[in-house]
Amino acid sequence: MQFTEVVDTLALNAHITHAQQAIRAEHGTGASRWLAQQAGISQRTARRWLSAELPRSRTDIVARLANRLFTAAQRLRTAQSIDFGAVAVTYDGHHEGTRHIGPVTVDPALARDLATVATHLETGSLPAAADALSTAALTAYSPGLEDTLAVDQYDHGVDVTP
Repeated sequence: MQFTEVVDTLALNAHITHAQQAIRAEHGTGASRWLAQQAGISQRTARRWLSAELPRSRTDIVARLANRLFTAAQRLRTAQSIDFGAVAVTYDGHHEGTRHIGPVTVDPALARDLATVATHLETGSLPAAADALSTAALTAYSPGLEDTLAVDQYDHGVDVTP
């Protein structure tokens, strides 16, 4: 799975709270106004849709309207564990096999690395986000390895547990 597919999967498998957080992160204090305009609803209703009182029948609308990059970023920011699975790695552009990283508990250092990925996603810088996720994965596998290798592909994607 290429990095953009990983981002899409993170966004598609997000909980509605991540979509709500993504809308707030992207639009700040104007989030309810933006949602109201996009969904054709009143601002008061939009505020309810951005709260914990969101009607279950409206979750699909909110999730669809949320920016996928921001939604994926919110999932990474709230991760308690992350499963990188098996990754294909390269050295100097040459394939160097596969490393199985598997599930990792998010410690403060990994949380900082994932926050960097999230920040790059929110600014729309996909190449920088891909590099940062590669660094996070390889650092979690074996610190220092990120200076030598780069993740080229995530064999089964990346799974995040909140």
